Amino acid sequence: GRYFGLRNIIMGGIGLLFVLLGGYFLDWYIEMFPANNQYHAFHILFGIAILFGLISTFLLMKQSEFYKPSPVRYSYRFLFKKPLSNQNFMKLIRFGIFWSFSFNISAPFFIVFMLHDLKLSYTLVAGYTITSSCLDLLGMWIWGYISDRTSNKPVIVISGTILALLPLAWLLVDSNPLSIFFLIPLLHLTAGFFQAGYNLCSMNL
Repeated sequence: GRYFGLRNIIMGGIGLLFVLLGGYFLDWYIEMFPANNQYHAFHILFGIAILFGLISTFLLMKQSEFYKPSPVRYSYRFLFKKPLSNQNFMKLIRFGIFWSFSFNISAPFFIVFMLHDLKLSYTLVAGYTITSSCLDLLGMWIWGYISDRTSNKPVIVISGTILALLPLAWLLVDSNPLSIFFLIPLLHLTAGFFQAGYNLCSMNL
């Protein structure tokens, strides 16, 4: 738990910088080129993302391969059927399916709500994302330590319960200063911390 927590902290810290730069770039482009379609700014960001994705793939190809395949050869049919015969694994799969559905049916629309309905700037929304990511980084370290002392399942239960109830708090969000400068940051901080526990321990489990 602590190893993957530290690895995710390093990766997340680097990602924080680019989230902020991306949000700032979108606001800068729209202000500097108001006559242009704002989607052009997204095209530029997507192009940069593709470029860095290709670079990362190239760097990965240069890494040494330490995996040694088993001398025993199994058919693909056997390899796919084998996990499905494990009842504990199937319970985990069912849990993962329901969780993914419940989480992803709402998660993409929080940003849409902030940009479209609350009329917040891209930079401010990126700032919220950074606050969430900061607690995610801290949470990776804390939950990693806790999971090593206990196990993964209790962390998933606690984190999953909080995250499942968190969308209810968004019903209280409005365009008033209290929501924008207190409630929304608080929701992002809470989500980041508990999302770290869920992501870390569900992958480990």
